[in-house]
Amino acid sequence: MRTPPLPPWKPVYLTAGRLAALAGLMLLLAPSDLGIEELRHPARDPRVAVAAPAPSVKRAIPVGAGPLAPKPSSKLSRVARLASKLRAHPRPAVRRKQPQRATRLALLEHAGLLERLGSEAEIAGVRHRAFRLRKAGLPIFNRRGRIHDGTLAGSSGHLSFPPLASQEARITRDEAVRRAIALTSMRRLWAGVKSERGWFATEDATVPAWQVTLPTEHPFGLWQATLDGRTGEPLALVDLARHLDGTGLVHDPNPVLAPTPSLVTLFDLDDSFRLSGKFTTVLDDRSVEAFQPDLEFVYPTDDPRFVQTSVYRGLTDTGRFAEAHGFPAFSEPLLAFTNVAISESGDELNDAVFVPGFNFFMFGNGDGVLTTNIGKDLDVAAHEMGHYIFNVLVDPVVVSSTDLVLAIEEGVADTLAALLGGDANIAESVIPGEDFLRTLANDRVFPRDLADDPHETGLIFGGFNWDLVQLLGADGFADILIAGLPFLPPDAFLGEYPDALLAGDQLVNAGANAAFIQNLANARGLLDPLGLVADFKGSLEPGGTGPQSTADGEVQVWVFQKFPDSAALEFSTTGSGDIDLLVAPLEGYDPLDMSTFMQSFEPGSTESIRIDRTTSPSVDDADAWLVAVFDPNNMNGIPSSYELEVSVTLPLVNISIPGVRAASLDQPGEIDTFTFSALAGQVVRVEASGQTPGFDPLIGIVDPEPFELLASDDDSGPGFDALIQGLRIPETGRYVILVSSPLGDIDPSSGTGSYLVSISLCSNLGTNLDGDDLVDDCDDDDDNDGFKDGADSAPRNATACSDIDRDLCDDCSSGSFDLVNDGPDADGDLICDLGDPDDDNDGCADTEDPAPFVPSPDQDLDLAGADCDPCPFDADDDIDADGLCADVDNCPALFNPNQDDVDGDLLGDACDPCPLDPVNADLDGDGVCVVTDNCPYTTNPDQLDSGGFDTAVPNTIGDGCECGDVNGDGVVDLADIVLLRRTLFGLPPGLAAPEKCRVSPLGSCNDIDVDVLRRALAGLLHGIEQLCFAAIPRVSVDLDGAGEWLANASEQSLGIANVWTLSIWIQDRSFDTKAANYVRLFRLDRNSVVNLSQLGNGGTNPLTLELSDTSGAILKDVAWNNVMSPAALFHHLVLIWDGTDGGLGLPTLYVDGELRPASTVTTNAAGTLEDSPRSVFIGGTASLDGRVGHTAFWDVALAPEEIAQIFDLGHAIDLRSDSGDYLSSSRLKHYWRPGQIPSAIGLDAVPTNPIDIASFALNLTYHDDVVFEGPE
Repeated sequence: MRTPPLPPWKPVYLTAGRLAALAGLMLLLAPSDLGIEELRHPARDPRVAVAAPAPSVKRAIPVGAGPLAPKPSSKLSRVARLASKLRAHPRPAVRRKQPQRATRLALLEHAGLLERLGSEAEIAGVRHRAFRLRKAGLPIFNRRGRIHDGTLAGSSGHLSFPPLASQEARITRDEAVRRAIALTSMRRLWAGVKSERGWFATEDATVPAWQVTLPTEHPFGLWQATLDGRTGEPLALVDLARHLDGTGLVHDPNPVLAPTPSLVTLFDLDDSFRLSGKFTTVLDDRSVEAFQPDLEFVYPTDDPRFVQTSVYRGLTDTGRFAEAHGFPAFSEPLLAFTNVAISESGDELNDAVFVPGFNFFMFGNGDGVLTTNIGKDLDVAAHEMGHYIFNVLVDPVVVSSTDLVLAIEEGVADTLAALLGGDANIAESVIPGEDFLRTLANDRVFPRDLADDPHETGLIFGGFNWDLVQLLGADGFADILIAGLPFLPPDAFLGEYPDALLAGDQLVNAGANAAFIQNLANARGLLDPLGLVADFKGSLEPGGTGPQSTADGEVQVWVFQKFPDSAALEFSTTGSGDIDLLVAPLEGYDPLDMSTFMQSFEPGSTESIRIDRTTSPSVDDADAWLVAVFDPNNMNGIPSSYELEVSVTLPLVNISIPGVRAASLDQPGEIDTFTFSALAGQVVRVEASGQTPGFDPLIGIVDPEPFELLASDDDSGPGFDALIQGLRIPETGRYVILVSSPLGDIDPSSGTGSYLVSISLCSNLGTNLDGDDLVDDCDDDDDNDGFKDGADSAPRNATACSDIDRDLCDDCSSGSFDLVNDGPDADGDLICDLGDPDDDNDGCADTEDPAPFVPSPDQDLDLAGADCDPCPFDADDDIDADGLCADVDNCPALFNPNQDDVDGDLLGDACDPCPLDPVNADLDGDGVCVVTDNCPYTTNPDQLDSGGFDTAVPNTIGDGCECGDVNGDGVVDLADIVLLRRTLFGLPPGLAAPEKCRVSPLGSCNDIDVDVLRRALAGLLHGIEQLCFAAIPRVSVDLDGAGEWLANASEQSLGIANVWTLSIWIQDRSFDTKAANYVRLFRLDRNSVVNLSQLGNGGTNPLTLELSDTSGAILKDVAWNNVMSPAALFHHLVLIWDGTDGGLGLPTLYVDGELRPASTVTTNAAGTLEDSPRSVFIGGTASLDGRVGHTAFWDVALAPEEIAQIFDLGHAIDLRSDSGDYLSSSRLKHYWRPGQIPSAIGLDAVPTNPIDIASFALNLTYHDDVVFEGPE
C-alpha cells in the first residue's frame, strides 16, 4: 500500500476562525507572561457566534496506549494550570469545516474553469498572480483570487458560484453601454468605453452579464456597471476611482508643519527636463508644465508648477519607498494631472483621485473653503499612490461602495501616507480650520465604528497598522505589508487582513511578530476574542519541515491540510534535545478538553502520532490539522532541534472497474474521493451524473504519488454532467477520482446534491478522426478542436463547435476553440463582423453608417461617430433644441434660433451679459458692462447718480466715483470743501469717501484739491478733473511665470536710438524666491539690445540692465540691489540712457520717483545704440510671475521733476498730454497700457508708428489675465 506525501500545494493562509482555534492551543501551552489578561475583549466579528464554554466531558485515555500515553504528572500539571486560565474566556462556536480549497482550485484550473490574469510578480521571494473563474468559455466577473508560488491559494473564499441561469443573453453591447450611461447620468467621457461579456454570480443564480467601464468626465469617475445580459437590469454599480476626501512641495511635509518651503531631492527624473521619471509624469490640466534643463524645479508657492513639483515628489517618494520594501519595480510611469477643475462648471476640484484600470491620478486645487493645498500636502500624493500599490497587489473585487475591501484599501493608503509623512495625522493642511483630515492615532474598533464611508471604516485598519508601526518601526511594518498584501483575498472581509499580515510576517521574519499582529488585531476587533502568540510557523509541506530549532519553553505550530478522504495520517519528529508533539483538528478541538487532541510526550526528540478512523479524534474529523512542536521548558538553557514529517495513507480501493457508486456532496465546496486500481496502458472512462435536479458535478483523476491531475471535466456529459471519456493510465498503480461542484458557497443548497460516479474501461479500438492516442469512442474531443464532444455542435468538424459568445461566428472557425479569433473582426471588439452591429465600433450602426468598416472620429466623446452624429462637435447634440449644434450656436444652452448678435462678439444677445459691448467687459465686477457703467472702475451695482458739481441734476458720473464728493452724498458742494479742510487740519469726523478727494493733477488729497474745489464753486477757472482713486483705470496684466508674456508679432523700428527714457510699472511676485534664477522684465531684441532682468539670489536680489550694440557686444552691464522690495507692491522703474557723449557714461535708474545709484558695474564700454527693427518683450521665456502696468518710451531723457510727476499720478496720468511738471508728451514714442482697452490687451496708444505688443500675447486672454489692480 502506497502512502503518498502531502500534495504539493500550499494550504490557504489562516482565516480569523482558524486563528482563534489555533490561539486556544497556543494559550494552553504558552508561558504565562504573554499578556493573556489583556485579551479579554468581547467578540467583534459578526460572522462568528460567541457562546460560553460548555462543560467538558473528558474521554478516558488509557495509560500506555502509545502516542496517547501521558507524560509525567509535572507536565500535565503545567498544562492543566494554563488551561484553567481559559475557563473565564468566551469561546467561539465551532463553524462547519472549510472546503478543501487548494484541491478545488487545482481541479478548477485543470478543467478550464480558472483563468490566470496579468503577469507574475515576485514579492519577498513569493511569486503572485491573479486569476478569475470561467464558465462556458466566459469569465465570472465577481469570482477572482490569487496564485502564490505557482500554487493556488489566497482566494477570495468565494470560488464557487450558484447554478447557471438561462444562457440566453439578449442584450447587445451597444444596449449595455447605453444602459450603463443612463445609470451614471454621465454627460461626457474622458476616454473610451470598455465592455466585456461574461457571468455574474448573484445569490440565487449565475446569470449572463455585461460589464461596462465608463471613464466619465461629468460626473467624474471610473464607473463599472454590471448588467444582467438577459434583461439589462443593473446587477452592480461602483465607482472604481479611489478618492481622498479632501485635498491636501515643497512644503516638507505640508504647509502647516513647514510653512517655509525647503529644497528636497527629486529622484528618478528622466531626461525630458520635465517633471517626469520612473514613477510618474506630471501634467497640468490648465497651465504649462515645468521645464528646467538644469533640473532645478524651484517656483513660488502660488505658481502652478510648485504644485506639480510637490505631486511629483510625493508620488515618486512613495513609489521608491514601496520598491525598497519589496514592491515589484515600476515598468512605466503613471500619469498625474494637477490643477484639475470640474469641467462642467469650471469650479475647483475639492479632491484627489486615483483611477484604477487606467492607472492615473488627478489633483484638484480645492476651492479654499472646503479644501486647500491638495497637491502641496505630501500625505495626499502618498495616499493616492497607496491606492495604486494596493490595486497591483490585491486587485480588489468591488461590487458596492460599502465592500470592506475598500475600507482596507483606504486604511492601507492612509498608512503609506503616514509612513511617508512621519506621523499619524493625514493631510494636516487640507481642511481649513481643522488640524488634519484623518488620523491613525485613534481608538476605532470593529464593529462599533463601522461607517458607510470606506475612509471612515478604513481608520480601523489604519489604526491597527499604526499600532504595529509603533512596535515594529516604519521599515519593519512596510516589509510585512508589501509581502502580505498579495495574500489578501480580492473581496476580503474582516479577519482576512490580519491573516495577510501574518502571511507577510511569516515570509519576511519567519513569523517572529505573529503575537504582536494577533494581539493588536484582536484589540481592534479584527479577530475572534482569543489571540495568537508568536509561534506560528506556516504550512507543513511535502518532504517535511527541514531542520528546525526551539528554545526552552517555545511552542512552534504548523498547519497541515490533508489529502481528501485520507485513511490515516502519521506525524513524526526526529532530532536532538527534548521535543514534544501534539496534534488537533484545526477547527474542532476544545482547549479545555484533553480528549480533543493527541499527544506524544516521549523522552528525547523522537515522537510519533498516528491518526486514523479508530482514533479520537478521527482522521475524518477535519480537513486541516494543527501540529504543535514544543520544548518541555526544562529551563536547561539547551535548545532542541527537530525535523517534522507527515505521511498519508490513502483508503483502500472503493470503486472497481467497471463500477458505479452513489454518493452526495453535503457541503458547498466539499470534495469526495474514490480510489481505483488500473494497469499501465488501460483507457478508463469516468462519469459523474447529477441525481439532484440542477446539480452540476466536476470531476478529476489524480495520480496521488506524485500528486498530479491527469484529467478533469465539468460539462462534457449530458446536461451539466461531467464526463472523462478516455484517459490512458501512465503506469500500474492506484489513482483517485475527485468529485466536487463549482456551484454555490452563497446559497448552500446550490453546491450540494446526490450523484452517481461510474468507471469503465474503453477498448480503444476503432476509428480515430484526429489521429491521437485515443480512438473516437474513448476520445472526448474527436476533432481535436479543444471543444469536448458533449458540448460540440459538430464533434467531427474541427472548424465548428459552438457560438458561446453569440456573435454569429463559430468559436472553432480557426480550427480550434478560440472565442477571440472566431472570425474577421475589423474593429477588434471581440465580436466578429458577422454578428457585430457596428463593425468599425464608431457608435454608428452598420445600417446607418455610410462606411461600416471605416471608423469615423468621435470628437465630442458622446459614443457616436461623425458618420451618424447630428452634432459631431457637441456631446449634448443641441441641448437647447434650437436646431443649432453647440459648436455653431452662439448661445449653446439657451434657445435662440435667430442667433441675434448686435455687438458681433459671437455671443448671442439671448445669453450675452453685455449685448452692446463686444468684449463683455465688467472691469469692476459689479454686473454692469463697462460701456454703460457710470463708474467703470468702482463697484456700484445700483448705478446711483445724485448729481454733479453743485447740482442735483444727474451728470452721468455715478455717486461711487464722483471726484470731490468726500462726504459721499453724490454731490460736490461746499459741505465737501469744509469736510476736506477739517480733515487736513486733523479735525473729526474724517472723510467718508477718501477715495474721491483728488481732483487735480497736482493734488493728492491736499490743499491744492481744496483750492481747485473753491475756485470751481466760485465760478472761476478751476481745472477740476476726474483723477480720484475711484475714477481711474487701475488695470494691469497678470503674467503667471509659466510662459505668459507680451510681445509684438514682428520686428519693427521703434524710432529710438541713442537717447531714450523707459518707464514701466511692475510687480514681481517671485524674485525673492527665485534663488539663482532670473526673471526678464523688459527686452528689446536683435540689434542694440536692451535687457532688463531681475535676479533672485536670496540676498541682494539685483535688478540688472544689459545694453548691447549692433554687433552684439555688451556695452553696459549694471546692477542695482534690492530694487523691487517689497515684492507684493507695484514699483515704478524709469531707465534713462543718454549716449550723446559717445556712450562714456552709465544708464540712470529711478525707482518710485527717486534716483538710485548703481550697486555693481560689471561692464562699462563706450559705444552707441542705433535704431533698427526690433522685437519688444515684456516678460519673455524667463517669464515674469507678476503684474505689468503702464509702459512708455520717449526719445528724450526725462527731467527728475517729470519722473516724480508720473510716479505721483500713477495710472491716473495720461502720458499723451502734458500734466503739471510733466512736459514731454510730444516726445512720447510708444505708450502701452496693458489691459486698459478691452479689445486689445497691449495696444500702443501713440498713433505714430504704433507697435502693438498684445498681438503676440502668448497664452493671455482678457477675461483670465487682465486684473483690476494697479498703482494709484
